[in-house]
Amino acid sequence: MILEFWLARRFLTKKQARFFKLISLITILGVAIGVMALLVVIAVMNGFDKDLQEKIFGVNSALMIKKDPYISDNDYYFLTTKLESKEIEDYSPVILGNANIITQDNVINIFLKGVDLKREKLVTNLSSYLKTKLSGINEDEIVVGNVLAEKLDLKIGSEITVLIPYNLRSYKFKVCGIFESGMYDYDLSLVYINLNKAKQIFEIGGFTALELKVTNPYRAKLLKERLQSILGFDYYILTWMDLNKNLFQALKLEKTAMFIILCLIVLVASFNISSILIMSVVEKVKDIGILRAIGMQARDVRRVFIFQGLVIGGLGIILGAIVGELLIYILKTYPIIRLPSDIYYIDTLPVAPTVEDFILIVGSAFVITFISTIYPALRASRFDPVIALRYE
Repeated sequence: MILEFWLARRFLTKKQARFFKLISLITILGVAIGVMALLVVIAVMNGFDKDLQEKIFGVNSALMIKKDPYISDNDYYFLTTKLESKEIEDYSPVILGNANIITQDNVINIFLKGVDLKREKLVTNLSSYLKTKLSGINEDEIVVGNVLAEKLDLKIGSEITVLIPYNLRSYKFKVCGIFESGMYDYDLSLVYINLNKAKQIFEIGGFTALELKVTNPYRAKLLKERLQSILGFDYYILTWMDLNKNLFQALKLEKTAMFIILCLIVLVASFNISSILIMSVVEKVKDIGILRAIGMQARDVRRVFIFQGLVIGGLGIILGAIVGELLIYILKTYPIIRLPSDIYYIDTLPVAPTVEDFILIVGSAFVITFISTIYPALRASRFDPVIALRYE
């Protein structure tokens, strides 16, 4: 194995044609650019994904328990006795429903959320999103998002009319608070009202859901299964991932598609590796013949050219990994790239590299490089030493 590697290095470092060296350099740079682009783009997409998850945690709870048609007071007492777990930090009853805001110009669809503000602050980050401190929401008051407030020119003390579609009743509310979560859809369509007022509006004697805050939101799926077995199937449980399933599937698909597209850069560079090795095999016919004549096995010849290709590809992968990680560090440390906050809800490019992605990208590049060396190496190993030396 040491001999084969030494020969591969010898073939690469000994005096070569200028064109051969140029092609080798271009190939190394091609692989490096592909690996660098993959590392940076995937890290940026992870950053957006992580930032989005944090925004979702801020408005939604990790788990939500529901029951048809609603959770009664007896159900609520039963649930609170069953939710004693180290993984469940707190809970909050809520009433959820659709409504419309009536203006002079149009009708805006909104999502009405009746809450006990003190308990809601225990399960979400609403308190940190509010622009003014609130200790509670009175029955004639409403809290709206900053996008909706800007669209309707609402300020603290402004009055709005809310229409409930299923019974066509309208209610007047005074704006007592404005929140900004950073999620455009929530800031436009989500509004908070008093829990008791929501009971009157939707004419129910309980709650539509019970929100849970857990120690680790990423273990919500496992906790859901455990709670389901404890509570039984009269109740159904939704995780934050279930509530945003389409969004996360779209992000996963986008990340996968980007990974495949950028892998094509490495794949194109690997064709150059095959070309270089084929040129090397043609140029080294005499050397191959001599090696075979003195007893080198065909598998050893294959290894020589496989190592030669892996050295070229490996240099590109190492260079791309170093430059890519350096760019990621710069983007993460210094806010060089600015984003319009009204579109992306953040003002700097988020970056979140992971060890798993690094291993996957570097490993995939090595696999592609290795595959590109197989055919030229097989061709080299099949040379008959007699024919190779006949005209030498």
